[in-house]
Amino acid sequence: FLAAFLMVDSLNRTGFNAFLLSIPSASELLQIFELAAPVFVTMFSK
Repeated sequence: FLAAFLMVDSLNRTGFNAFLLSIPSASELLQIFELAAPVFVTMFSK
């Protein structure tokens, strides 16, 4: 939960409104996955 909150916070600071419900483009999805990948890796490696 904390990781998700921090991710949303960092997205908001980079000018991306994470609470805006819209369909992300391919490049936005790629950016989201690039940001989320380390979180998933640390979660699954434990």
